[in-house]
Amino acid sequence: MTPETKIETGEQDREHSRDAAKILLERGENVIAQFTAAQKPDNADGIHDLRVAIRRLRTAMRDLALGSDKKETRRLDEELKSIAAIAGRVRDHDVALDVLAKLSADLTDVLILKGLNEMIMGRRKRREADLVSLAELLTSERTEQLSAAIRLLTLEAAADIKKRDDAADTVIRERRSEFLELASCLYDPLDINGHHKLRIAAKRLRYSVELFDRFLSDSEETPSERIAVMQDHLGDMHDCDVWIFELRKNLKKYLKKGEKTTPEFLAAEWLLGEFVRRRAKNYREALELWTAWRNGHFLESLTPEIHAKINRS
Repeated sequence: MTPETKIETGEQDREHSRDAAKILLERGENVIAQFTAAQKPDNADGIHDLRVAIRRLRTAMRDLALGSDKKETRRLDEELKSIAAIAGRVRDHDVALDVLAKLSADLTDVLILKGLNEMIMGRRKRREADLVSLAELLTSERTEQLSAAIRLLTLEAAADIKKRDDAADTVIRERRSEFLELASCLYDPLDINGHHKLRIAAKRLRYSVELFDRFLSDSEETPSERIAVMQDHLGDMHDCDVWIFELRKNLKKYLKKGEKTTPEFLAAEWLLGEFVRRRAKNYREALELWTAWRNGHFLESLTPEIHAKINRS
């Protein structure tokens, strides 16, 4: 490497770090903004946005090793994790209700339709209970305290990040390695646990890449948007796996008891077939996307240094 190249690379690394610091501040403010929106029980999008905002902030905190040795930082991380978990449960109910409503719209079988409506009512009750738990964590007093803690952390961390020269390369290489170590599970359609872990790795890779997107793409579709497609396929597979597990368990339990067939039982039988088909479709699309990534060397091009070399060649 020539002296000129070293200077150029060093300046690029510092620019990456300045961008990461800016995005970190934005992620902190986004969480704070979503606190208010998520307090409205009928605002499904607001609750979902809060969960995603917290995940993005926590990913940045982890990637950039922000105050991991400080007690107050660990406490803030645990509180945000708890809020995101409950918001996630509410969001899962909303997704389930939406799926059941769409499936009900095209049904002509009266008994199955009745069973789906019973499931919908049960989901709504569980959603209400989780909303109460979420509200207990999002009181005005507590969100004010959390907002102050988030601003203090992100402002201090942003100042520190700007001094670092290796943030982009180090972070993305680590997240990419995590994904690649798990990617072989895509060759086993029945590896449910592996697919679940890969989904999480894809999510972390995406949120990490977002910190440095503008250095990794010369097209309208950014790398994080391409990773989001994989994350969506794996996420839909996971949703189907959750449904299949619960439906299978309940149907087996019902048969063992030898009880009379009910509309809810008939609906569960029908739903099981629907989610098996949906999972197969998303699995096939995830496998096709992975093949395209592998043939196009997409993951290898993710670090800013390698991306720049590709552009110069």
